[in-house]
Amino acid sequence: MNNYKKLIEILKNSNKSISAKQLAELLSVSDRSIRNYIKTLRDCGEKIIADENGYRLVASEKTQEPDDETNLFNFASSEDRINYIIEKIILANSGIDLYDLADTIYISYSTIEKDIIRVKKKIALFNLHLNRKNGIVKIIGNEKDKRSLISHYLSSDSAVSMELTVESLCNFLKVSQAFIQSTISAALKKENLYASDYAFRSILIHVIINIARIKISQYLLEKPLYDIVGFDTTEHNCAKTIYEKIIERCPMEINEFEIQQLAFIIAAKTSSININQTIDLSKVVDSNLICFVNNIIQKVNDVYSIDLNDEDFVSFFTLHLSNMLFRCKHNMSFTTPLSDEIFIQNPLIYDVAVYVTQQIKKSFGYHLSRDEITLISLHIGAVLEKKIDESNTLKAVLVINNYYNYHSQYSLEVLNKKLNGNCKILDVMNTIDDVNPIYYDLIINATDSGKQGDFLPMVQTHAIITDRDFDKIRNYCENLLSKNKNQDFKGKLQDFIDPRLFERNHYENSIEQMIQYMAQKIIEMGFAPEEFTASVLEREAITHTSFDNKVAIPHSIVCSTEKNISFIIINEKPMKWGLFDVQLIMMIGVNHNQRKDFKYIYSNLLERFEDQNIVKRLLNSRNYHEFIEILISSK
Repeated sequence: MNNYKKLIEILKNSNKSISAKQLAELLSVSDRSIRNYIKTLRDCGEKIIADENGYRLVASEKTQEPDDETNLFNFASSEDRINYIIEKIILANSGIDLYDLADTIYISYSTIEKDIIRVKKKIALFNLHLNRKNGIVKIIGNEKDKRSLISHYLSSDSAVSMELTVESLCNFLKVSQAFIQSTISAALKKENLYASDYAFRSILIHVIINIARIKISQYLLEKPLYDIVGFDTTEHNCAKTIYEKIIERCPMEINEFEIQQLAFIIAAKTSSININQTIDLSKVVDSNLICFVNNIIQKVNDVYSIDLNDEDFVSFFTLHLSNMLFRCKHNMSFTTPLSDEIFIQNPLIYDVAVYVTQQIKKSFGYHLSRDEITLISLHIGAVLEKKIDESNTLKAVLVINNYYNYHSQYSLEVLNKKLNGNCKILDVMNTIDDVNPIYYDLIINATDSGKQGDFLPMVQTHAIITDRDFDKIRNYCENLLSKNKNQDFKGKLQDFIDPRLFERNHYENSIEQMIQYMAQKIIEMGFAPEEFTASVLEREAITHTSFDNKVAIPHSIVCSTEKNISFIIINEKPMKWGLFDVQLIMMIGVNHNQRKDFKYIYSNLLERFEDQNIVKRLLNSRNYHEFIEILISSK
């Protein structure tokens, strides 16, 4: 019997997959010979498939073809395949055979060789490297960095066909995610510790990573990864309780260092303060921290004309800042997958967060990660959602003869609720003659008088305002706001975009060089001081200012220009700007005294840049006048 037949017989008689190494020993040949045999047999029509445990023969009565198996690994991109390979190496305690892996995902050995080069570059970001011997690769490095790598993949939202997720890792460990969640929640509650949703998920991820490292590699920490938390602390008691409950369901050995490590994480991400109750900050945080937050609120108002003065914001952000400084002191990270989403959807809020970040750096000396900036953005966004932007609300007066009879059915409060916010009735008058146009934007006329309010826009309704009337008022207000907004935007935009600062097809070799070119031109025209260039580069270094719509908006952190100004370059060929390809670059300079106008212009520009059709038209604009006209007429 030749080796081909022997191989078929071995696979046929096995009820499980057999590795190439095992097959090689049974046939007294090399691993490579086994792979050549497999390839030849497949070419001859044998249905041999590979999985993470080796090879198995599919019985002839089964209709599944090997090609169907390939669909399991139909990766959307090479990046997804790289992430999958990293996942497999992470979960393989004794390393992974590259030949087996190549067979498993149906790629050539030459392809996986190239993939491994990219894997090395990715894990190098975590101070890790690959050890390779006889085709077996494993990750080498210290335990803290290995756990950081796993944490990154558990926290990321990249779509991988066999993605490493919290759920998949729990399945791998044969313990339910719900059980671990309830265990952590009960332990926190027992010790009167409170965590935000993001903090709780972070603790959950750390617990799962810790037990995974212990179960997969039989590895226990030989020393704490972070500073020791005292044995009698609530955090230590909480960590001990969590592990005791998990061990009951998932037997494993846990040492004191693992408990201390988890205790430290709990200390960094929880608070003994229940944010749902009234908080006396002076009793739980340093007075200097409260003073710093109040100073931040004032500075943000001065620079951006954004009011963060809110009781909840002061309390929540101060507590967040206290925990954040603790994490920074001990070199701990806080991961959130929302960074790109926040920046793209709320760039103005994100910019305010960047400014706050710079103030934190100046006062405390810590350079914050992008994830920490995102968490600050969430606090800022929360308070801004509570504040009504009066610029989007028309001040109306209701003219009605019988309001006092009508009031029994509809109070002024009820009427305003029905108008959904784009219009607010401030007063009620008996006749149009009583209206002082200085105080209002709109007349709602519910009288039968044919008199027109020529001095103010007016919408006519029935004496008893019907649901149809409310629809009419809302539509009228929406159109009026849009008209006013466009007229206002046009005037401010023409002053903001100087025709001398509009170019097509200017290219530089790097982002830095493009910023230097544009900033220098603004400086030469007398619109900005010499330090403007450095300020724009400083802002760009924190996070790139490009969007996924071919637009980049580099700008200074501080308000330093002589007037609100922008420099626009439109290129036919895209350039790489951070994560995205960019063709429209708008450099912005902000004047301190015109910051309210800037806020208005910036938010309106972002609205338009979100529309791909508008961006496409802007990229095709031949000159300054066409560019302006497209922006004005688009909304």
